[in-house]
This record gives sequence, C-alpha cells and structure tokens, in this order.
Amino acid sequence: MIDELAKVIETADSKDPLFPPTLIFREGWLLRLFMQMAKEHPGLNFSNKKSEIVLSHPKGTKFFSEARLPTAFSKKVNKDLYESDTHADGAIGDFSIRSDTKTGLALDKEPRRFIVLEAKIGSILSKGVEHAKFFDQAARTVACIANTLKEADRLPSTFEKLAFGLIAPEERIQDGVFKKLLSKESIRMNVDKRINQYNGEFDSWYQEWFIPTLDHINIVEISWEELIKSVSELDLMESIQSFYEKCLKYND
Repeated sequence: MIDELAKVIETADSKDPLFPPTLIFREGWLLRLFMQMAKEHPGLNFSNKKSEIVLSHPKGTKFFSEARLPTAFSKKVNKDLYESDTHADGAIGDFSIRSDTKTGLALDKEPRRFIVLEAKIGSILSKGVEHAKFFDQAARTVACIANTLKEADRLPSTFEKLAFGLIAPEERIQDGVFKKLLSKESIRMNVDKRINQYNGEFDSWYQEWFIPTLDHINIVEISWEELIKSVSELDLMESIQSFYEKCLKYND
C-alpha cells in the first residue's frame, strides 16, 4: 500500500500527474518534512539561532501540523464579533491533542517549550477575519498563543522557549513582505483594536495574558534556505532541496 502511494505521489512532477501538483508541493508538506527530521535528529547542528528555534528540541517534544489554537474571541462570548480558532501550520513543544478533538491543542501541566510556526511560499499573511477586517494573521496567532497559555494557567515567564516563527522564501523576507505585520508594535495595535470592540470585557485578559506573552515571545522570520542549510549534515538535504524547488515552481 505504501509503495502504491509513493508511485501516485511521484506522478505529481510528471507530464501526466494523477492530481494537482500543489496538493503535495506546498508549504504545509515542506514544513512537515522539517518537523519529522527534527524529531528524528534532535542533535542537529545549526547554521544560526533562528534555525535552532525551529529544529532544536529535546527528545520527546511533541510535533503537530494543523493544530487548533483556542481564540479568546469565541462565539460563546459574542456571536456578533466572534472568530474561529486559529490553525497553526506547525506546533512544537510540550503539549497534547485533546482526546475529545482531532486537532485541539492543550499545553501540558508544566510546559517549558511552545513554538508556533506559519509556513509560506507564495502567499502573504491573511489580513483579517469576518468581524474584524484589521485583525491580521500575525496578531491573531499571537493572541491565540496568549489564550493557549491562559487556558493552561502558565505564565509566559515560565517558558524556556516561547516563539512564533514565520518561514518563507529568503527573497520574500528580504523584500520585507512580512516585516511590518510581524512587528510587536503592529501586533499590539491590532489586538488593542480587537479588544476595544468588546467595551472592556477583555481588559484583564489583555493585561494579564496578552501583554506578558507579547513581551516574552520571540517572533522571527526564517527562510527555507536557512533551514535547508541547517540539515546539511543529513543525507536528506538534496532531497529536501529538490522538494523545495518544486514548491517554488508550482506556487509561483
């Protein structure tokens, strides 16, 4: 069965594919490959500290793709202003997936590491949600990270590693495509606007959880090229470089 599946996948980059190539050659699968390598090789050497944020984790750390992070601004709070939970392209750290869900993330009792990753190839950070067009993807993700900590009753200062990393092609990072929205000033301003919609209902959440999280969290842009260099010691480097080039090809 696995062999047959591999044969189907191999057609994606052929003249006669069995499915659209973008179903496999995309950022989500590229990130899953890196997370799997990090899981199998916790002793990797790194080209820089930014790559270490993503790949350096002790054995036993949880890795998960498309985890759901709980929003504070749920429908049960206000049905006219609500938003859905945020789905993270990648999550790494001390957490589990709640038994009553398939993707709902909950931190462990004494978590020390929590990293949320957003992967991009050709797309940008989304600009807003239905009831708050200004509430962009970066602000929303950091707000959901803060709310995840609140639900676990774990202050940001207790974490050894708390980070939000955006991974994208080096050229797009150098062009500054994501820089403004990833700034803490922009994130703070847009969360300010979001809680102001609720007329004081989230003031304590903002002061007790969001602001400490924003102060403590490490927000970084990491290029795919940097991550590929970080796995140069592995036999898989050429394969993942080839996969990345196909992602660029089909998402141009």
